Amino acid sequence: FYRDEAESTVLQRKLARNGVVVRSVTQDFGKGRSGRLAQRIAELIDEDQREITAENVTSGMRENARQGFWCGSHTPFGYESVTVEVRGTKQKKRLRILESEADIVRTIYKLATVGDITIGPMGIKGITVWLNRHGHRTKSGKKFVAGVVSRILHSEVYTGTFYYGRRNTRTGEEN
Repeated sequence: FYRDEAESTVLQRKLARNGVVVRSVTQDFGKGRSGRLAQRIAELIDEDQREITAENVTSGMRENARQGFWCGSHTPFGYESVTVEVRGTKQKKRLRILESEADIVRTIYKLATVGDITIGPMGIKGITVWLNRHGHRTKSGKKFVAGVVSRILHSEVYTGTFYYGRRNTRTGEEN
């Protein structure tokens, strides 16, 4: 039901106030005080198991990145992930330049440093307007927005460097 015992208890109490009883299909805890105790113990064990699994997944992904493989789901604009190796059932992927999008990335950098024929170097908003006016679109086919252009201009991935796990995804703190 929940992998956090405290949140599970709070939510189950809210549901109970509205006449909803949460029951497990795979575990019968019984009723009464003993059943509630057994359920809370099982929730604590489930919570601990979730933490162990999260640590194992994080460790595996860090090792994958250390070996130079791509761990992300969404690739940066201008790149695609391609399988370069298969280990058992695991596909090991690396980033490869996607030429159709890479031309747009090169254009963005050119507009930022040189500009187009009519004006000098452009800022992020000017580049965004220019891209949309010339019919360029993002991976999802949408118009460019300033945030996307800013990420492209400021991301180290376009210099050939990528850091995996730089920030804790839960807290946002830097690792």
